[in-house]
Amino acid sequence: GFGAPQPLNHYSPLSAAPISKVIFEPEGRLFAACEGTGLCGVWLMESQRTSSSSTPSKAMDIIQGNSKRIYSLAFLNGGTMLATAGMGSGPTIRVWDLLLPSSKSCVAALSLHDGTANSLIHMPESKLLVSGGHRGDISFTDTRTWRTIRSINSVHKSNVRALAADPSEQLLVSGGTDGDIKVWDVRRLRDGDGESACVQVIEAAHEKGTFLRAGSATHIGTYGVMDILPTASSFYSCG
Repeated sequence: GFGAPQPLNHYSPLSAAPISKVIFEPEGRLFAACEGTGLCGVWLMESQRTSSSSTPSKAMDIIQGNSKRIYSLAFLNGGTMLATAGMGSGPTIRVWDLLLPSSKSCVAALSLHDGTANSLIHMPESKLLVSGGHRGDISFTDTRTWRTIRSINSVHKSNVRALAADPSEQLLVSGGTDGDIKVWDVRRLRDGDGESACVQVIEAAHEKGTFLRAGSATHIGTYGVMDILPTASSFYSCG
């Protein structure tokens, strides 16, 4: 915690693989984390434990979201459902009902973004799941029917690494590994009017960098905009 000399709690990892994303459900009761093996865990957010408690809290639910890697997560339906986005064989986006047994919990599977989905957000008022792909495309899926109602190509020159919506859900902000940030009119973009939907472009908001990934002599990663946090009147980004 802020100002606390020691962690308030600690949680058991799913494996030794790096964690790629952590999110909290809207009420802060649960959090989920995903990693490079394609696993995703959901933990109950606990208050401060006694100093004598040394046993890490275990995940209350473990999901094999994608066969290779999960890049992004989104809670839906007040935290009772979880969407995962990543890469691997089969669908790139899956939706899980956390109240059902694990063998029956996958309630939707979407094959989008040509094999790799990099980012994902839920817009509850608009009943939309918005996802970004590795070829710079964005898709809109209706959460009532799980039907993808629109896909827009070439929104960015490369991976759509970050997505965020303002609280009113009128604007969508996207960030790519090209380093650019773009602000979109949600209604126009959803309706397929991509040319007039872009209301602002911040070019090279974060410098595009290419690095050898840890533990690999050949696997190259490119990083530009890594995350975006919206507020009522502004947004924050990191890269």
